[in-house]
Amino acid sequence: MRSTLIACLMLLAPAVAQAQTTPKWSLGGTLFGVTYLTETQVADAGLPGGGPLLFAGQSAVRAAPEVYVGFFPHPNLIVAPGLAFAYSNPDGAESTYGLGLDLGIDWHFSGVTKTSLYITVNGAFLAWDLGADSAQTDFAAGAALGYRMLPYDFFGLRLEAAYRRYFDLRENQISCVLKAEVVFN
Repeated sequence: MRSTLIACLMLLAPAVAQAQTTPKWSLGGTLFGVTYLTETQVADAGLPGGGPLLFAGQSAVRAAPEVYVGFFPHPNLIVAPGLAFAYSNPDGAESTYGLGLDLGIDWHFSGVTKTSLYITVNGAFLAWDLGADSAQTDFAAGAALGYRMLPYDFFGLRLEAAYRRYFDLRENQISCVLKAEVVFN
């Protein structure tokens, strides 16, 4: 009985040790982004930023820069809800806004504590108003391929290429973004 207990503890020890070194959460933001919408053929670059971009009529709405919080429930998994918001009221004219809520689930092949290639599935809810009672909402889903570099244990850089489909707008978004994050244990 004792040898069975010791064998079980020896098998569990590496997993427990790795779980203890897994960070708790991170706070990040988009530094630079390039976005292309395939149906309307609109390209955009944002510095800082690169959050959701919508094109309605002759106006582009950017809800950027995007900030996100990453949670680490598993040594290879990051769950990252994000927020992007923009508001404008030029010289008393009608207010316009863009809001993007995003949720990404990342799988890091080498683990979240090492430099790693990762894949992401994501979903988004968008709301915007260009004035004149033109408020609209849309849902989107997509995926991304990225590379997360950790030059320090507490700091990460991400380079990510993503695809997203807006359902009501029938629009495809292709983007490439550079993100930075601070990692907390």
